[in-house]
Amino acid sequence: MTDQNAIGLVLMVFRCVVGAVMLAHGINRIIGGGRIPACPGGSRRSA
Repeated sequence: MTDQNAIGLVLMVFRCVVGAVMLAHGINRIIGGGRIPACPGGSRRSA
């Protein structure tokens, strides 16, 4: 494996990991509402 191929492989794995994190975040925002009750402002209620 050449250096260019190794760098390309590492970048592809990095992109896949970042993409999986973004996907998980998006699914949480859509399905779960994106709020964490223990965080400040996470349990906002309409007045």
